[in-house]
Amino acid sequence: MRVLVVVATCWGARVDAQTSDRLLEGQRAFTEADFTRSAQILEELLETEPMSSADLVRALTHLSAVAWIEGDPDRAEQRAREALAIDPSAEAPPGAPQELSARMRALADEVTPLGIEMNTLPAVRGPGTLRARVRGETTLPATLFLRCGEESAEGEREVTVTLLPAIERCDAELRLETGTILARESALLRSVASAADAAASVRSEEPTAPLADTVTRRRRWIGSLAGAVALVGTIVAIALLAGGDDPPQLTGVRVLP
Repeated sequence: MRVLVVVATCWGARVDAQTSDRLLEGQRAFTEADFTRSAQILEELLETEPMSSADLVRALTHLSAVAWIEGDPDRAEQRAREALAIDPSAEAPPGAPQELSARMRALADEVTPLGIEMNTLPAVRGPGTLRARVRGETTLPATLFLRCGEESAEGEREVTVTLLPAIERCDAELRLETGTILARESALLRSVASAADAAASVRSEEPTAPLADTVTRRRRWIGSLAGAVALVGTIVAIALLAGGDDPPQLTGVRVLP
């Protein structure tokens, strides 16, 4: 049996000082009530430059505020939803109308945060399949990328890759054309002894097997399980050392058939 250990992260793309300066320029124009210029700068930023997830949320909330002020509540709500899907705690920027702030607080309960779900689809014959699909909704032009070893696939909402025996890791990213990462998740596959294997081993023994042997087998199985748990801890530690804007979160451990 194999264990699928899923480590989810929300690491934004690394950006240079120039991108941050452009974001600050757009925010400054908003503060100075130059809403047309603010929107031009921020829209251009979205289309041309990679940003961290935090900077992306700031750009989207300011664009939401500009749209609200200019009398386009539908556009304002769209941008607000895009921001909340990335960060459920996102708020309207300082200086935004109170009505928008109240609307964003209400939308926070309606918007499902963006994420990537990864699971396996066993096959009757041959290798199984790993599926990655987007959780939540966004109107941002994002693409889902999945790579497992040398195998890769891309699509809008859901992609699959055949799990060949040599594959030990799968990585999925939801990102914009600029390279801005909206969500990222990795799956590490390792072989460990399973409960079913241990049970089969016990059944294969003669009925007269001493109780001490049964206890020994159970201890071996518990040791294998403990090894799997230790593996999970090691993976999380490695992910933490890898760095990123936000710490990784363990989202699931599943046994592959």
